[in-house]
Amino acid sequence: MKLTYFRILLSGLLMTTIGCSTVKPRVEKTGTTTKAAKVAAKKEKKAKIKKAMENGGYTVQKGDTLWDISSSDANYKDGFEWPLIFKANKGSIQDPDIILPDQKLVIEKNPTEAQVEKAQKQAHATPKAKPHAKPRATLPVNYDE
Repeated sequence: MKLTYFRILLSGLLMTTIGCSTVKPRVEKTGTTTKAAKVAAKKEKKAKIKKAMENGGYTVQKGDTLWDISSSDANYKDGFEWPLIFKANKGSIQDPDIILPDQKLVIEKNPTEAQVEKAQKQAHATPKAKPHAKPRATLPVNYDE
């Protein structure tokens, strides 16, 4: 009796430790599948940006950043030019780290070389974004210069 009880206990322990057919397998979020999903999501996001730009502006989607919008082939193709979008929309964006879904943005086409250089310098001077819910009282860089 003790031996049978021991075998049942041991088999249950093994099933729990190494899994069995009735236990839902864990799916690891690493490897090709996740990378492929990320690439597909990035392509989809770029397509949405391009479509919105063809309609004369851009409507912010959930998860967008000024960097993503600026990097789009439909816009500047350079993430470091995001200050151009921030400046063009100063009336509706208080903090470049906080843009909201359904917010309408103006994207100025054909900025001057001086404007592009200035925006790139400002973007490089900006510290990496840290999540925050409210606009900062003082921005880390003076984007009005």
